[in-house]
Amino acid sequence: MSVIKTLLAPAFAALALGVGIGAQAAPLDLTTAGAFGTINGATYTQVPPQSTGSGVIDPFVRIRDNQATVQAYNTRVSNTYQNDGTDTYNHEVTVGSIGFIDINGADAGGEVMRFLLDINQTKANPFLLLSEVQIFLSTSPNQSIEPVLGQGDLLPLALSALVYQMDGAGDDGAQLNYALNSGSGSGDMTLDIPLSMFAGAFASLGLNDAVSQNGAYLYLYSRFEGNNDGFEEWAHYSGNPIGEEPCNPAVEDCGPREIPEPNSLILFSFGLLGAAIAIKRGRQRWMR
Repeated sequence: MSVIKTLLAPAFAALALGVGIGAQAAPLDLTTAGAFGTINGATYTQVPPQSTGSGVIDPFVRIRDNQATVQAYNTRVSNTYQNDGTDTYNHEVTVGSIGFIDINGADAGGEVMRFLLDINQTKANPFLLLSEVQIFLSTSPNQSIEPVLGQGDLLPLALSALVYQMDGAGDDGAQLNYALNSGSGSGDMTLDIPLSMFAGAFASLGLNDAVSQNGAYLYLYSRFEGNNDGFEEWAHYSGNPIGEEPCNPAVEDCGPREIPEPNSLILFSFGLLGAAIAIKRGRQRWMR
């Protein structure tokens, strides 16, 4: 029997190793145009190039550092993790300010909150792994918690409730390809979080009406592996708040929120100046 055990031991060890490898999920492959898939109930989609450059989209969290692993979440507290310390690109957002869009009809469960991710990598090494996403609701904005997180750990934000965690399903993240789009600012991936995922967090925080639910602060934490250039930033699509019909992309513009271009701001300023002059002249004529 000892001889049989000796011969079978390596076979059992190899089988156990094979089972372990098979049980470990591979990263969702978003390295080809139009690729998509779900992780723990959320949908990740590679997007075609679009006008999403800095100064065009309105990011609420930007992650900048030269380290291979970078992470951050939206807060005005400068340099929490690797956010770039600029309130313009790192700030609080609420559920109502982001809202929900209707991707395939509300009756079919198509109401989602949609985020847009824009990444930066070198052309020589364009791949970047999005290894973790966590989304929380909280009644407290702009926190500065910065624990050391490992695989599957949750960010311990105060007065908060979890909406979504990528690694809750034991996945290995989403593999992205910077080379698919036309450089920095062209957008790389959308993330859709179903409205149904928010129910537990609302209940946990005691938010039982549309006003309080829309006013809840939303935190989006993300971590990237293999960073080698520039910054990563998250923006959001322009949905409608809870209590209203979700924005319908088929009939209205639900795209990423935009910052007016400098030329537009100049024209707008001239318009205001012209209006002010006209009002002043009108008053002068009236006084005569």
